[in-house]
Amino acid sequence: MRQSRGEDYSFIHFVGWTGDGMLSRFDLYHLGTRFGLPIYFVHGEEDLLGPIDVARRYYDAISAPSKTFVAVPRTGHDPNEAMLGAQYRLLRQAAGR
Repeated sequence: MRQSRGEDYSFIHFVGWTGDGMLSRFDLYHLGTRFGLPIYFVHGEEDLLGPIDVARRYYDAISAPSKTFVAVPRTGHDPNEAMLGAQYRLLRQAAGR
């Protein structure tokens, strides 16, 4: 019960009741699109807080020595076994193991 209240609070403040939360004022492109190191995105396909199409557009705009986008099916924003597994496999791959 307590966890769901925290998730509701986060959603309302991040997305807002009408899309006017802090997400509406966040500009990924202001962070830059040119990076001198590898970039990795691991994203849940069902993420409501950070929609995958927004993440994919930003990823596509990025210039980096290498980059990888992993979409995790049937996964949202919160950590879960599938998301952690995808992150672990990607980190092992990046480390050459």
